[in-house]
Amino acid sequence: MGHWNRIKIAKCQILITNFFVLLLGLSLATMTVVTHFGDHFTVIGHASLQRNPYETLRYWAFYVGISLAGLLSLGAALSTIATVREAHGLMAADCLQSIRNFLWTHYRIASTLTCTSLALTVYAMMLCAFLWFAIHSYCGLDRRGRYSLTPRSHGCQPQEPSLF
Repeated sequence: MGHWNRIKIAKCQILITNFFVLLLGLSLATMTVVTHFGDHFTVIGHASLQRNPYETLRYWAFYVGISLAGLLSLGAALSTIATVREAHGLMAADCLQSIRNFLWTHYRIASTLTCTSLALTVYAMMLCAFLWFAIHSYCGLDRRGRYSLTPRSHGCQPQEPSLF
């Protein structure tokens, strides 16, 4: 694998990682807001104590969570912008080439397996037909409608198998 291909693959991995970091930041922000404004925590926060230490902890956790979510999202966005800007439009093309090569390899494997299984199915069908004709020509129906292993009764004697 060439030097440029490794760089392009690394850039694709950076973009994918940035996407997941952005999702992590958004989910952290969502969790922080739901926790802060949720019914269970709001009731505890508004308890009528003169000095409620929980209220201070609740606000501190909310601000830290929102700040951390903002930093994660900002870092992911800036890293993505820097990666795309440095690539000068080549990123979308490494990425697509790598995906195309990956899919083409799997397409060849799948088509080979499909053709092989189709050929084996046709071969099995021909063997089944040959077996059915062989059994049907050797066995005959008796008067009750069942197959018997005796030769047919129209005077034909079974032939011995030969090489030709």
